Amino acid sequence: MRSIWVILPYNLVDLAQESPKLRVMTKVIFNTVVVSSFFAIAANFAIAGPLVTIGDVGTVSFDGSASVKMDDNIFRQEKGKGKVDDIVMTFSPGLIATLGRDSSNLDINLSTSFDFVRYQDKGDLDSELFHILGEAAYRASRLAVFASANYDESKSNNELANRNGDLLERENTGFSIKGEYTLSPKFSAKVGLNFDEIAYVGSYAADYQDRKNRTVPIDIFYELTPKLDLSVGYTNGDIDVENGDDATRDDFNVGLRGQLLPKLVGDFKIGYNQYDSDSYKTASMSLKGDFSWTISSKLTHRLNIFRNFDASATGTGTQETKVRFSTNYLLNSKVSLSGRMGYTIRDYLSSSREDNLLTISFNGNYRINTNWSVNAGYTFSTNDSTIASSSYDNNIFTLSALLSY
Repeated sequence: MRSIWVILPYNLVDLAQESPKLRVMTKVIFNTVVVSSFFAIAANFAIAGPLVTIGDVGTVSFDGSASVKMDDNIFRQEKGKGKVDDIVMTFSPGLIATLGRDSSNLDINLSTSFDFVRYQDKGDLDSELFHILGEAAYRASRLAVFASANYDESKSNNELANRNGDLLERENTGFSIKGEYTLSPKFSAKVGLNFDEIAYVGSYAADYQDRKNRTVPIDIFYELTPKLDLSVGYTNGDIDVENGDDATRDDFNVGLRGQLLPKLVGDFKIGYNQYDSDSYKTASMSLKGDFSWTISSKLTHRLNIFRNFDASATGTGTQETKVRFSTNYLLNSKVSLSGRMGYTIRDYLSSSREDNLLTISFNGNYRINTNWSVNAGYTFSTNDSTIASSSYDNNIFTLSALLSY
């Protein structure tokens, strides 16, 4: 068995003794390393294969992580008006089950985890959060069907809703099913149903509005080349707000999918979107795009764009425009670096409020062996809102250890 050593630099120890905050940070990092070391030892004892093998059709694997996070604005408040920093420790054991593999046309994946979240100073914010995700895919000669369902618990503040001195609790439930049928060598048809619900729970649930979002997309694809399809589509949507402004959406769109350039693949739609609610009617351009650009075997870029209507936490309609760019660079078989940048413009339809959210993050990953890896990351976000209480800056440093077997 491989030996594991933890060494703290002498000057860091001295500095930690002089600074109470740094002393706490050093203690938490040390605890993280201890837990991570336990993971590493367990990985050395674990067999190379999965935790459980179900004949030739499936596996069950353990997937766990331990992380320490330094968050300088846990309540997402303006500087000088309730801005509080804290150190957050999260231990998240989980399981991943896979059924099907190459033995049938049906593949099923199920993953679940349970987060134990502990705050160093604000112990009253501690929580246990449950997550579960199920995915299934069926492929035949002319039919492909994909389905997913998820349930997630969260306790945090964000640009949509925040409280000074407390965190908001939410439950997110969603499912999606879509099927595509090949009509002829040149034509195929695709139809789907997507549902997403955000429900506020806990102390301040009555102050925020639950929201249900349902869409039914229908698309016809025509093969322009063996690697590129043209699409014509229509999407009907409903936004159901508990005590707010219910709305319907009708989106007519055209798009392309497949290999757009030799190293660029993507799925892109542009359309005309009509929004109709009891208090507000409007129309706008819709956008949805997902592009992947493989520069080399080591460097990949990805771009996501999105523009559509939704509802805010207060129940009013919003129009959201999002741009996300990410890049991943593989230094070698063990080390990878990644960066992400996102920008969101959110217009509130029945008021003069507008939010502009910028997020930038960097991450480094080191894969020790097949089972064990560590991550270090930094995230900066800033929200500029016409509502003063919703403007904030936030810096987060994260160190995490992951074990899969």
